[in-house]
Amino acid sequence: MKRSARLAACIGILVLGCVSSRTGARVSGSEAGGVTGTGGAPAPGGASGGAAQESPPRVVAACDKLGAVGAWENVTPREVDLSTFGVTTVSIIPSNTATVYIGTLSGLFKTTDCGATWKHIDTGTLSADIDKGSVAPLIDPVQPEVMYTGSLYGTNGLFKSTDGGVNWKSILTPEVQKIAPYGGFVGGLDIDPRNHLHILVTWHEVCAAPYNEACYAETFDGGTTWTLRNGQKGWIGGEGTQLGFLDENRWYFNSVSNGMWLSSDRGAKWTKVQGISVSHGRGQLYRVTPAGPFFMGAGNGVLFSADGTTWQVMPNSGELIAGVTGDGTTVWSSSAFPYGEGQHPPPDRHYLKARIASPTAWSKFDAPALSGGGNQLAYDPDHHILYSANFWDGVWRVVVE
Repeated sequence: MKRSARLAACIGILVLGCVSSRTGARVSGSEAGGVTGTGGAPAPGGASGGAAQESPPRVVAACDKLGAVGAWENVTPREVDLSTFGVTTVSIIPSNTATVYIGTLSGLFKTTDCGATWKHIDTGTLSADIDKGSVAPLIDPVQPEVMYTGSLYGTNGLFKSTDGGVNWKSILTPEVQKIAPYGGFVGGLDIDPRNHLHILVTWHEVCAAPYNEACYAETFDGGTTWTLRNGQKGWIGGEGTQLGFLDENRWYFNSVSNGMWLSSDRGAKWTKVQGISVSHGRGQLYRVTPAGPFFMGAGNGVLFSADGTTWQVMPNSGELIAGVTGDGTTVWSSSAFPYGEGQHPPPDRHYLKARIASPTAWSKFDAPALSGGGNQLAYDPDHHILYSANFWDGVWRVVVE
């Protein structure tokens, strides 16, 4: 597969595998070398037991250059190269929703006025390394100046910034790099919604022996120490997989080859969910509340669960769904590349919407005929803006009310 095709097929994936055997080596980011402990399922009430998290003070900044309600606007920074796969992710800072980050193949960009103006923000330490690949930042919801990213198909490794994305440091240790493919070919990240220091890192290729293919790394302290864990034996690791949190105890694993799996005990045991088709691209998860209900993109439509345990594909909810988000009343979705042969939806059917109270009733959401669809969606509740990261079509916004 050509590099550009592989990029499109893989960008934005949360990735990889979880665990039935949770053996692993714990390694420290502050100490070079040395196994400092053994892995195992975290004890309930331990480091990931949901300690209170104080959010930063909320700021509602003015955004005076917005279009009319329902009018989509292309707000892509001019510096972004759209000749390959352009804009891949979009993330809003919850405590200051006028501040938005987009991940691109031209680096990390930031706006503080809802997309009217942008700044290429990763300009300091290791910025040249990060900009060699696709940037997809995972932003700490409690400390938004802290963020993590890989550089997909660029410089291998996991990078952390503590100053809002300007300067970065590499935080994988030699012990992790020995097992991780190509020394840290990061495929995806997820953060525990109850513990902002608890992060899962998965890979875009299979892990080295003696670990199973779908191994992953876990930290409870924001990347200072790491534990390598085994994914379930038999799972096919690498691209086309994703691992994430429903909440601190309930995790999910999605795979093109292995389908959808759920764990209620932090990955100690897994149960397969029947009837779910997983596409190669990442299906975004939208939590209406921390306890649910939940919506998630999948190959055969939008998945819905009232409780995180029972999942169903919603009728007439599209196919190859990538972007999913909502405002507490409405949920929006978008199909997005990569498409299989014969699967490309009509351009005017990329975006759909439903009322959260009526999750089985989906209808067309008017949007421009964008060729790529929304790989990731984000909603700003203060300015009522829906953002969509659309690969080579750039980043778009629309005021919805």
